[in-house]
Amino acid sequence: MYKKETIIYPLFSKPLMAFSLSIDSDKIFNHIKKLSYKNTTAKGCYSSLSKKVLENKNLKEEKNIFLNAIKDYLNLLGYKQEFKILNSWSTKVEKNCESHSHVHTNTWLSGVYYVQDNSSIQFIKNWSNSSFFKLGYNSNNIYSAADWDVTVKKNTLLIFPSELSHKVKKNCLKKNRYSLAFNILPKNFEIDRKELSHHILHSTFDDGDMHYSRTTEKLSNYIKEHILVKHHLNLIYRETWGDIYKPQQVSPPLLDVDPVDLRHSPDYTLLYGVKADDCNIRIYYDDNRRKGRSWDMELTDNMFIMFPSNCMYFISNKQKESLNFIQTITYTYV
Repeated sequence: MYKKETIIYPLFSKPLMAFSLSIDSDKIFNHIKKLSYKNTTAKGCYSSLSKKVLENKNLKEEKNIFLNAIKDYLNLLGYKQEFKILNSWSTKVEKNCESHSHVHTNTWLSGVYYVQDNSSIQFIKNWSNSSFFKLGYNSNNIYSAADWDVTVKKNTLLIFPSELSHKVKKNCLKKNRYSLAFNILPKNFEIDRKELSHHILHSTFDDGDMHYSRTTEKLSNYIKEHILVKHHLNLIYRETWGDIYKPQQVSPPLLDVDPVDLRHSPDYTLLYGVKADDCNIRIYYDDNRRKGRSWDMELTDNMFIMFPSNCMYFISNKQKESLNFIQTITYTYV
């Protein structure tokens, strides 16, 4: 026999916190509606060209309120950590459209602020051993659910771990759905992208190899640890180089393996956005049924894309004015 009193320990949970704010949501709504947008990989879903929406001087007061909410989130969870908002952007979803499920990479926490009523977001349970079994349960709760839907009111801010998979649910409003999103990073953990840009410039004009730097080592070590924890791959660094892409420049076909020396070729290629705006990566692959399939992805500041080195790829700078700086790192695996 045992006593009826039992204790549940929600070990290593991924807390989602909702804050009801008292700010002028219409002011933010009117601001983000006027921004320029581009289509994402999902039909009818758009992301603002600006990734620094909260840096606008007219939103200084609202940004401070978001910062205070983040502090409350961290305090309630027992963290004592300084932080910064890494980037911020707005999203637009057309009527009857929804986004793909995704996570926010290269960051710690994420936030979404809603400027309209009846907006819905779905969080999806990360893959685990239990996902292989089709289990019955008495109730849909935070322990047993495979996904969790949250419908929010206007002026709601959600904060959650960036690794938590989520998607914008079907927009049932009779108009476009807008929201403001941002990523949060602990201070002193960010990569010094100015230093990387400096090294890329020097190596480009000197026509030589990139010089060793602690920032390059920090970036590579972070990638190796991240891939080891998330995908159980033990990577070994091979080499790195940087490239500068002029406005509207498209690279030639790129392939990082040597077809006549596969043994000494890398296994994985990583592209890191040192300074990347409106930068498109097109990767060609073979799915064992059809050849020449391709996948287009956007590379942004402080984001990385990793893929097998035997895939051919192109890098395109779609901007008309600015340069893009891309760092490439190759790896083999044990």
